[in-house]
Amino acid sequence: MITRTVSKNPRTTRGDLVNDLQRAGTKVTKATISNTLHRQGLKSCSARRVPLLKPVHVQARLKFAREHLDDPEEDWENVIWSDETKIELFSKNSTRRVWRRKNAELHPKNTIPTVKHGGGNIMLWGCCSAKGPGRLIRVKERMNGAMYREILSDNLLPSARALKMKRGWVFQHDNDPKHTARATKEWLRKKHFKVLEWPSQSPDLNPIEYLWRELKVRVAQRQPRNITALEEICMEEWAKIPATILITLEAQREKGREGSKKRNKGLHEYLEGERREVRGKRDALDVMSVESVEYGIVAVFGAISPLLRLSLILVSPGFLSPGEECKRFLEEANAVRRSPMTHVHTKVLSGAPD
Repeated sequence: MITRTVSKNPRTTRGDLVNDLQRAGTKVTKATISNTLHRQGLKSCSARRVPLLKPVHVQARLKFAREHLDDPEEDWENVIWSDETKIELFSKNSTRRVWRRKNAELHPKNTIPTVKHGGGNIMLWGCCSAKGPGRLIRVKERMNGAMYREILSDNLLPSARALKMKRGWVFQHDNDPKHTARATKEWLRKKHFKVLEWPSQSPDLNPIEYLWRELKVRVAQRQPRNITALEEICMEEWAKIPATILITLEAQREKGREGSKKRNKGLHEYLEGERREVRGKRDALDVMSVESVEYGIVAVFGAISPLLRLSLILVSPGFLSPGEECKRFLEEANAVRRSPMTHVHTKVLSGAPD
């Protein structure tokens, strides 16, 4: 009963299970519940936060994948990726555990300062390419379309020059209303900037997310004490990020993939069950995963020096079924992963839990 209940509703608490069993005439403790679930290979984990994908978003990602599936790596090298991010003064990335002696818990070195309302934050705009980080600026006011166009006017071309982008480079930004406003589109058209059409709700496809994560970790390690220091440290740490950081981060993630391969069998079983619930099997987006289950199509990040290459592979439901077609696909996928030029990172984008 215990395993069956949490399988149907993973958010069930130990207290809920204790109460259910008591109503059924069985008295157990929370410790017994935990031990039973652990023996079944289940453990309590934080629910993974993922973008909410509506059917229209899934279709847009599918369209994007089909359009760019065969793009050569040189095309991705010529993309400037951009995004905004918010960095908290006292963020969750700050150190939470310390080595200390007994009764030394209040020593300043062993504490983390807390303030009401989180202590504030700053908003940043930045960009990058396969050749490394571009400019990073602080957005000091609430951004609107006019301010966004001013940011691009002051920073996009200088970043392209500093990154030594080739002629015909492409600019990427998401579908924030400020980015897709008619005035912004017209400004980009008049400046003759090529813009990469981007599917909504797809931050996971943008390589700059690697840089934001790296920046936030670096900033948290320096523990800024006020907003002024936070901004200064952000700029200093961004400037220290090497051009090869995307490749380095991908190599680090490679180490963690071996353990996640064990989840493949469970992933396939999960998708088989989900497939029965999905209408329109023809467009079902089923995949094999090397790393994690997250949204609805497969994103393959290939770290091809000096590029973190983004491409997308679509796999029909048949590829997860026994047969020669499945075998051929797996052989091709393994051949790609063995290539010395490519470190393949696959993500299943279907919202499945860990």
